[in-house]
Amino acid sequence: MKKNKRFVQKLKDILYIILNEFSTKFDNKITKKISDIFFIFSEKITLKLDYFLEYYIKYYDNMINSEIKLGPISKSDNIVHIGCGSIPASSVLISKKTDANVVCIDKDKKAVENAKICIDKLNFSDKIKIKNVDALNFSFDNYNVIIVAQGIHPIDKFLKYLSEKISKETIVIFRTFSDDKGNLSKSDEAVKNFFKIEKSINHKKQGKLISVKLLKKN
Repeated sequence: MKKNKRFVQKLKDILYIILNEFSTKFDNKITKKISDIFFIFSEKITLKLDYFLEYYIKYYDNMINSEIKLGPISKSDNIVHIGCGSIPASSVLISKKTDANVVCIDKDKKAVENAKICIDKLNFSDKIKIKNVDALNFSFDNYNVIIVAQGIHPIDKFLKYLSEKISKETIVIFRTFSDDKGNLSKSDEAVKNFFKIEKSINHKKQGKLISVKLLKKN
């Protein structure tokens, strides 16, 4: 029994190392696509191996702590997570840390099915709702905090749509990869056409991943 526990812990450590090492190699555009493939693959593995699930979610703990402060996000907020994927780690951690209700959406039907299985395993089905819908057809009227996952495509079209559907008070937390100096890269310059940038936070544990707080332009 002890050998099995040690073996499981070793596998968890290996996954943790892979996630950290890979994230430091991120470089804009081409590696955005590589990162999407990597995390989709790692999510599928983690979902099948239950003992990795908690460890996988823990990997994002510091990032979510920073985003909660960045918002700020509290229990009273109505939150929607765009592009939750098969393992809605962000939503789980936000709900766990703030006790807020979260709605997750993803246009990938299989990812939504997996996400429902995931939150059921983690006993968060009463706090987190998963919906299979394209973000370009979603109504944002009832939400005051919107988290936009890295990997949303086409991002320019979505940001334009989002800016037309939200109020000036709505907080948007936009995740993307920074340039070499830790700033918003040229490939994301279009965000400035629709939003004003309030503040950004670099997540060193996730390589060049940054969270940018956006507010709708007047």
